[in-house]
Amino acid sequence: MTAAPRSKLGLSVVRYGILLVQSLSCMISCDGIRFRHSARQFRVSIVVLFTWMIGGNATCSGLTCEYLSEPLNERPDSYRTLLRKELLTSSGEYGVMIMMTTGLSEWAVSVGPKSETVDKQRTYQLSYTSASRSFYELLSDWNHTKAKAHVSKIDVEIDKAFALAVQKGWRRILSKDPHPLKEWEKSFTVDGYTADFSVRTTDGTVITRRTLNAQLPPAIDIVRLGYALRDYCLSPIQERQRRRREIIHRLTEFCDLLNRCDKAE
Repeated sequence: MTAAPRSKLGLSVVRYGILLVQSLSCMISCDGIRFRHSARQFRVSIVVLFTWMIGGNATCSGLTCEYLSEPLNERPDSYRTLLRKELLTSSGEYGVMIMMTTGLSEWAVSVGPKSETVDKQRTYQLSYTSASRSFYELLSDWNHTKAKAHVSKIDVEIDKAFALAVQKGWRRILSKDPHPLKEWEKSFTVDGYTADFSVRTTDGTVITRRTLNAQLPPAIDIVRLGYALRDYCLSPIQERQRRRREIIHRLTEFCDLLNRCDKAE
């Protein structure tokens, strides 16, 4: 989990060297995250490489930590507002991830309380929702069809310990001060993926964060945890107990990494 000691400049060069290689590939699949070839991505990556050579991530004592960014200011009728309305059909106050990948349909996972039983015991739910078509493409100017995206949903009841482990991990990283968006992030849409996150805090407020093509922990780790929650919903019932243990263990390691990042700052 701990990155090998490297200079801030060296890590930036390595990170965006990888992004340049991805840009030249027709399609690369890595841990469930797919990247598509784009000449625009190649051009933007060159600019981003030199930008990050003088920027970079938090580095101290050999530990490099990449955190999440602040969300964009969205209009009420914006693309992301539509996604939240269509994909978040149940309570996600314990943790949400919305995945937007270039050329693919969007999907989301959310965790939250479901209801109270007759004996006042609260139950919890993990939900996975996915669109049949990309909302982004349907909203784009080049789409002249009247096709619509249909949303499918899988709800899985989970235990309290599982739900609280997700909540703790999401709160832990989303409570970190976000990295301000760089100018190129505000004006360019780089191919790859964007993931939006949210969680409700103890005072009732909702924190939102995002990441764009995360490469380093802990940002990449929470993306992978979102994929793990999706796979939990899609897995056969007989496999879920094993996956539950694995996810809770990964969430524990995730929080330990964040503690080490705090000490390294």
